[in-house]
Amino acid sequence: MKTFLTKLRETLLFNLIWEVLNIWLLIPLSALILSGFTGNFTLPCVLVVLIALIIICYKLYIRWKEIGFEHIILHKYVYLEYLDGKYLYNYDIIGKSLINNLTRYYSRMTCSQSKTTINCLKPTNAYIQYLNKDDEYVKYDVMLNRTYNIGDVFKVEVNTEVDEELKFSNLGSTVIRPTKTLELEVKLPKHLLKTDVIRRMILPSPAEVGKVITTEKRLNEDGSYKWTINNPKIRYEYRIEWDFDDLKNAVLLEQP
Repeated sequence: MKTFLTKLRETLLFNLIWEVLNIWLLIPLSALILSGFTGNFTLPCVLVVLIALIIICYKLYIRWKEIGFEHIILHKYVYLEYLDGKYLYNYDIIGKSLINNLTRYYSRMTCSQSKTTINCLKPTNAYIQYLNKDDEYVKYDVMLNRTYNIGDVFKVEVNTEVDEELKFSNLGSTVIRPTKTLELEVKLPKHLLKTDVIRRMILPSPAEVGKVITTEKRLNEDGSYKWTINNPKIRYEYRIEWDFDDLKNAVLLEQP
Protein backbone atom coordinates (compact mmCIF):
# COMPACT_ATOMS: atom_id res chain seq x y z
CA MET A 1 0.00 0.00 0.00
CA LYS A 2 2.84 2.39 0.86
CA THR A 3 4.51 1.72 -2.51
CA PHE A 4 1.23 2.34 -4.34
CA LEU A 5 0.72 5.69 -2.56
CA THR A 6 4.29 6.72 -3.33
CA LYS A 7 3.88 6.00 -7.06
CA LEU A 8 0.51 7.77 -7.07
CA ARG A 9 2.08 10.85 -5.52
CA GLU A 10 4.62 11.03 -8.35
CA THR A 11 2.01 11.16 -11.17
CA LEU A 12 1.00 14.36 -12.94
CA LEU A 13 -2.71 13.58 -12.39
CA PHE A 14 -2.22 13.43 -8.63
CA ASN A 15 -0.29 16.71 -8.71
CA LEU A 16 -3.02 18.37 -10.78
CA ILE A 17 -5.75 17.29 -8.32
CA TRP A 18 -3.59 18.32 -5.37
CA GLU A 19 -2.92 21.80 -6.77
CA VAL A 20 -6.61 22.33 -7.55
CA LEU A 21 -7.61 21.29 -4.02
CA ASN A 22 -4.95 23.59 -2.59
CA ILE A 23 -6.17 26.59 -4.53
CA TRP A 24 -9.97 26.19 -4.80
CA LEU A 25 -10.56 27.99 -1.50
CA LEU A 26 -8.33 30.85 -2.60
CA ILE A 27 -10.43 31.62 -5.70
CA PRO A 28 -13.75 32.61 -4.07
CA LEU A 29 -12.01 34.25 -1.12
CA SER A 30 -9.83 36.45 -3.36
CA ALA A 31 -12.77 37.23 -5.64
CA LEU A 32 -14.89 38.37 -2.69
CA ILE A 33 -12.11 40.64 -1.44
CA LEU A 34 -11.59 42.22 -4.87
CA SER A 35 -15.34 42.62 -5.43
CA GLY A 36 -15.51 44.65 -2.24
CA PHE A 37 -13.19 47.21 -3.87
CA THR A 38 -14.71 47.15 -7.36
CA GLY A 39 -18.38 46.59 -6.57
CA ASN A 40 -18.43 43.89 -9.28
CA PHE A 41 -18.07 40.16 -8.60
CA THR A 42 -17.70 38.76 -12.14
CA LEU A 43 -14.52 40.56 -13.24
CA PRO A 44 -12.52 39.82 -10.06
CA CYS A 45 -13.60 36.19 -10.22
CA VAL A 46 -12.39 35.85 -13.83
CA LEU A 47 -9.07 37.50 -12.98
CA VAL A 48 -8.50 35.28 -9.94
CA VAL A 49 -9.35 32.13 -11.90
CA LEU A 50 -6.87 33.10 -14.66
CA ILE A 51 -4.12 33.77 -12.11
CA ALA A 52 -4.87 30.47 -10.35
CA LEU A 53 -4.64 28.57 -13.66
CA ILE A 54 -1.29 30.19 -14.45
CA ILE A 55 0.05 29.19 -11.02
CA ILE A 56 -1.20 25.61 -11.42
CA CYS A 57 0.30 25.28 -14.92
CA TYR A 58 3.65 26.64 -13.74
CA LYS A 59 3.81 24.25 -10.79
CA LEU A 60 2.87 21.32 -13.02
CA TYR A 61 5.59 22.32 -15.51
CA ILE A 62 8.20 22.33 -12.73
CA ARG A 63 6.95 18.94 -11.50
CA TRP A 64 6.93 17.52 -15.05
CA LYS A 65 10.61 18.46 -15.47
CA GLU A 66 11.44 16.48 -12.32
CA ILE A 67 9.56 13.26 -13.20
CA GLY A 68 11.89 10.36 -13.94
CA PHE A 69 14.72 11.66 -11.74
CA GLU A 70 15.69 10.21 -8.39
CA HIS A 71 16.63 13.63 -7.04
CA ILE A 72 17.11 17.26 -8.00
CA ILE A 73 20.06 19.54 -7.26
CA LEU A 74 19.32 22.63 -5.19
CA HIS A 75 22.92 23.84 -5.31
CA LYS A 76 26.10 22.48 -6.89
CA TYR A 77 29.57 23.97 -6.48
CA VAL A 78 32.55 22.68 -8.51
CA TYR A 79 36.14 23.83 -7.91
CA LEU A 80 39.29 23.10 -9.90
CA GLU A 81 42.77 24.23 -8.90
CA TYR A 82 45.69 23.49 -11.24
CA LEU A 83 49.05 22.89 -9.56
CA ASP A 84 51.33 22.29 -12.60
CA GLY A 85 51.39 18.54 -13.19
CA LYS A 86 48.47 17.68 -10.96
CA TYR A 87 45.20 19.27 -9.94
CA LEU A 88 42.46 19.36 -7.33
CA TYR A 89 38.85 18.77 -8.33
CA ASN A 90 36.34 19.28 -5.54
CA TYR A 91 32.58 19.59 -5.48
CA ASP A 92 29.75 19.83 -3.00
CA ILE A 93 26.05 19.55 -3.71
CA ILE A 94 22.80 20.02 -1.88
CA GLY A 95 20.14 17.71 -3.29
CA LYS A 96 16.52 16.82 -2.61
CA SER A 97 15.23 13.29 -2.98
CA LEU A 98 12.25 12.67 -5.29
CA ILE A 99 11.94 8.99 -4.38
CA ASN A 100 11.92 6.81 -1.30
CA ASN A 101 14.98 4.72 -0.41
CA LEU A 102 17.58 6.94 -2.09
CA THR A 103 20.99 5.59 -1.03
CA ARG A 104 23.52 6.79 -3.62
CA TYR A 105 24.69 9.76 -5.68
CA TYR A 106 26.23 9.13 -9.11
CA SER A 107 29.19 11.14 -10.42
CA ARG A 108 31.96 10.95 -13.02
CA MET A 109 35.08 12.80 -14.13
CA THR A 110 37.65 12.68 -16.93
CA CYS A 111 40.92 11.29 -15.55
CA SER A 112 42.87 8.08 -14.90
CA GLN A 113 41.46 6.11 -11.99
CA SER A 114 44.91 4.77 -11.00
CA LYS A 115 46.19 8.32 -10.50
CA THR A 116 43.15 9.65 -8.71
CA THR A 117 42.45 9.88 -4.97
CA ILE A 118 38.80 10.55 -4.15
CA ASN A 119 37.69 11.35 -0.62
CA CYS A 120 34.08 11.76 0.42
CA LEU A 121 33.75 14.26 3.29
CA LYS A 122 29.96 14.40 3.51
CA PRO A 123 27.71 12.71 4.50
CA THR A 124 29.50 11.25 7.50
CA ASN A 125 30.61 7.65 6.90
CA ALA A 126 29.74 7.81 3.19
CA TYR A 127 32.12 6.02 0.83
CA ILE A 128 33.02 5.75 -2.87
CA GLN A 129 31.97 2.74 -4.93
CA TYR A 130 33.64 2.65 -8.35
CA LEU A 131 31.63 1.52 -11.35
CA ASN A 132 32.90 -0.35 -14.39
CA LYS A 133 34.94 1.99 -16.58
CA ASP A 134 34.12 1.61 -20.26
CA ASP A 135 35.19 5.00 -21.63
CA GLU A 136 37.35 8.02 -20.72
CA TYR A 137 35.42 8.73 -17.52
CA VAL A 138 36.00 7.55 -13.98
CA LYS A 139 32.48 6.68 -12.84
CA TYR A 140 31.44 6.10 -9.26
CA ASP A 141 28.59 6.18 -6.76
CA VAL A 142 28.80 8.04 -3.48
CA MET A 143 27.14 5.60 -1.09
CA LEU A 144 25.28 7.87 1.30
CA ASN A 145 25.28 5.41 4.22
CA ARG A 146 21.64 6.12 5.04
CA THR A 147 18.26 6.16 3.30
CA TYR A 148 16.63 9.38 2.09
CA ASN A 149 12.92 9.58 1.26
CA ILE A 150 10.77 11.93 -0.81
CA GLY A 151 11.45 15.55 0.16
CA ASP A 152 14.56 14.79 2.23
CA VAL A 153 17.50 17.14 1.66
CA PHE A 154 21.01 15.68 1.57
CA LYS A 155 24.54 17.03 1.17
CA VAL A 156 27.50 15.49 -0.63
CA GLU A 157 31.06 16.87 -0.47
CA VAL A 158 33.86 15.19 -2.40
CA ASN A 159 37.54 16.20 -2.69
CA THR A 160 39.67 14.72 -5.48
CA GLU A 161 43.40 14.93 -6.14
CA VAL A 162 44.59 13.84 -9.59
CA ASP A 163 48.32 13.15 -9.96
CA GLU A 164 48.53 13.81 -13.71
CA GLU A 165 48.11 16.56 -16.27
CA LEU A 166 44.69 17.83 -17.23
CA LYS A 167 43.12 16.06 -20.19
CA PHE A 168 41.64 19.37 -21.35
CA SER A 169 42.27 23.01 -20.43
CA ASN A 170 38.79 23.62 -19.12
CA LEU A 171 36.39 22.98 -16.26
CA GLY A 172 32.95 21.89 -17.37
CA SER A 173 29.77 20.52 -15.82
CA THR A 174 26.96 18.93 -17.82
CA VAL A 175 23.53 19.34 -16.26
CA ILE A 176 21.98 15.85 -16.17
CA ARG A 177 19.44 16.53 -13.42
CA PRO A 178 17.10 19.48 -12.72
CA THR A 179 19.34 22.03 -10.98
CA LYS A 180 18.51 25.28 -9.22
CA THR A 181 22.01 26.80 -8.95
CA LEU A 182 25.36 25.78 -10.42
CA GLU A 183 28.68 27.39 -9.46
CA LEU A 184 31.98 26.78 -11.25
CA GLU A 185 35.26 28.11 -9.88
CA VAL A 186 38.83 27.76 -11.17
CA LYS A 187 42.18 28.79 -9.76
CA LEU A 188 45.03 28.80 -12.28
CA PRO A 189 48.77 29.67 -12.24
CA LYS A 190 48.80 32.82 -14.36
CA HIS A 191 52.48 32.40 -15.30
CA LEU A 192 51.55 29.26 -17.28
CA LEU A 193 48.82 31.00 -19.27
CA LYS A 194 48.97 32.89 -22.56
CA THR A 195 46.59 35.48 -21.16
CA ASP A 196 44.40 36.08 -18.14
CA VAL A 197 41.32 36.05 -20.38
CA ILE A 198 39.08 33.00 -19.92
CA ARG A 199 35.95 31.95 -21.79
CA ARG A 200 32.58 31.12 -20.26
CA MET A 201 30.78 28.73 -22.59
CA ILE A 202 27.25 27.32 -22.72
CA LEU A 203 27.09 24.28 -24.98
CA PRO A 204 23.98 22.26 -25.90
CA SER A 205 24.34 18.48 -25.98
CA PRO A 206 24.30 16.80 -29.42
CA ALA A 207 20.63 15.92 -28.85
CA GLU A 208 19.67 19.56 -28.17
CA VAL A 209 19.05 22.28 -30.74
CA GLY A 210 20.89 25.44 -29.82
CA LYS A 211 23.99 27.51 -30.40
CA VAL A 212 27.16 27.77 -28.36
CA ILE A 213 27.26 30.97 -26.30
CA THR A 214 30.73 32.29 -25.44
CA THR A 215 31.56 35.20 -23.14
CA GLU A 216 35.08 36.40 -22.34
CA LYS A 217 36.04 37.28 -18.77
CA ARG A 218 39.27 38.00 -16.91
CA LEU A 219 40.80 36.09 -14.03
CA ASN A 220 41.18 37.77 -10.67
CA GLU A 221 44.64 38.78 -9.48
CA ASP A 222 45.12 35.43 -7.71
CA GLY A 223 44.20 33.48 -10.87
CA SER A 224 40.71 32.60 -9.69
CA TYR A 225 37.31 33.05 -11.29
CA LYS A 226 33.81 32.01 -10.15
CA TRP A 227 30.74 31.69 -12.37
CA THR A 228 27.26 31.37 -10.86
CA ILE A 229 24.43 30.05 -13.06
CA ASN A 230 20.84 30.13 -11.86
CA ASN A 231 18.45 27.53 -13.27
CA PRO A 232 20.91 26.04 -15.81
CA LYS A 233 19.31 24.19 -18.71
CA ILE A 234 19.21 20.42 -18.47
CA ARG A 235 21.38 18.56 -21.02
CA TYR A 236 23.58 21.63 -21.46
CA GLU A 237 27.26 21.89 -20.53
CA TYR A 238 28.57 24.96 -18.73
CA ARG A 239 32.31 25.35 -19.19
CA ILE A 240 35.19 27.67 -18.27
CA GLU A 241 38.06 27.48 -20.79
CA TRP A 242 41.55 28.97 -20.73
CA ASP A 243 44.74 28.89 -22.85
CA PHE A 244 48.03 27.57 -21.51
CA ASP A 245 51.20 28.99 -23.01
CA ASP A 246 52.88 27.13 -25.90
CA LEU A 247 55.30 25.20 -23.68
CA LYS A 248 52.57 23.87 -21.40
CA ASN A 249 50.32 23.11 -24.36
CA ALA A 250 53.09 20.98 -25.88
CA VAL A 251 53.22 18.92 -22.67
CA LEU A 252 49.46 18.38 -22.78
CA LEU A 253 49.52 17.34 -26.43
CA GLU A 254 52.18 14.69 -25.70
CA GLN A 255 49.84 12.82 -23.37
CA PRO A 256 48.45 9.49 -24.58
